[in-house]
Amino acid sequence: MAWLGSLMGVLRTVDRLLQAERLHGAMIDELADRQRRAEAREEILVAKAEAAAATAASAAASQHVAELARRLGNLEARVAQLERGPQPPRLPPPPE
Repeated sequence: MAWLGSLMGVLRTVDRLLQAERLHGAMIDELADRQRRAEAREEILVAKAEAAAATAASAAASQHVAELARRLGNLEARVAQLERGPQPPRLPPPPE
């Protein structure tokens, strides 16, 4: 009957090992899920950073385009004025 006690001890050890294996499997699944979520968040952050960079580049470019348009408008006004020829002198501003 001593072998029965040894067999029961071995069975308990096997049962504990199986429980530990199930626990570790669940923990590995949890870690895999967390990693997938972290990777998804990382992809979202990268997309947002790319969008912010594109917006900043667009804003910088549009600022330069606006400045160029203003200067071109000034030049066109000056050319039109020169094409009209000399204008009569303007009246002085009214006294205050």
